[in-house]
This record gives sequence, structure tokens and C-alpha cells, in this order.
Amino acid sequence: MQDVRRRRPEAGFSLVELLVVIAIIGILATTVTVKVVSALGEARVVRAKAEIAEMKKAIGIYQIKNSGRIPESLEDLKNPTKGDEEGIMPDLGRDPWGNEYEYEVTGTRKFVIRSLGADGQPGGEGQDRDIDSDHLNEDEEGGSGSGGADRSGE
Repeated sequence: MQDVRRRRPEAGFSLVELLVVIAIIGILATTVTVKVVSALGEARVVRAKAEIAEMKKAIGIYQIKNSGRIPESLEDLKNPTKGDEEGIMPDLGRDPWGNEYEYEVTGTRKFVIRSLGADGQPGGEGQDRDIDSDHLNEDEEGGSGSGGADRSGE
């Protein structure tokens, strides 16, 4: 008689199965990474807009404390004013990309605060676009913000 032995199927995965799973994991990881990087970039834009809005408010406080005058530079917001031990905005920092915010006086009581975006150069698209106090709400509302509007109440 012949010795007939049953072969037990071997436990484990074949090489093809493992390669398919690894490929799927790689595709998913790439997709997630792209989404996360994009979200981080957009978060920097939102942070720059929030910081510019905060600086606009600080300039409004400066005007109240200084008879309607606007500061000659953003550094003036760091310096103590009437009755303050420290400046209105002592922790004035850089934009989310590590560049200095630009400040330009455009009239007697008008100003523009600007971040040049991720590339640090004027103009640009996407994360490289400039963000300024005159156009903070354009992306959300489709209109222009009040930015450096005349705050004289006239």
C-alpha cells in the first residue's frame, strides 16, 4: 500500500499578498501625507491673518492712547505708552514663515500690515500669496476688508 499523507496548507501569506498590502499602505500613507501638508500650509495662512488682525487692533489702541496718531513702525507697539509698563503688543513676532511683517503708512491715519507669504516675495499664488490688512476677508467673503481704513471717525 501506498503511504498517502495529506499535505497541510502552510500557514502565512504569499509574497504577492504581502506586496499588495504594502502597496496599499504606501498609497494611503502618500494620500494622508499630502492632505496633512496642505492643511498645515493653510493653517499658516490662517495664523498670519489672525496675527495681522491682532496688530490692527493694537494699532487702534495705540491711536486711542496717542491722540489719533498711528505708529511710525510696528516697533512702536512694543514700546510702553502712556500709563503702561510694557507696550501694547510686546511679543510682536514674525509671520508663520519666519519673515518680518511689513508695515506701511499710506496716509494720515491709514496703514497696511503685510506678510509676503511662504516665499517671502511680493505676489504669488496659494501659500506664496501676500496677506495684508486691507484684504483679510477676501477669501472667505469675496469682498475687501477694512484693513487700514481711516479710523478718525470722520
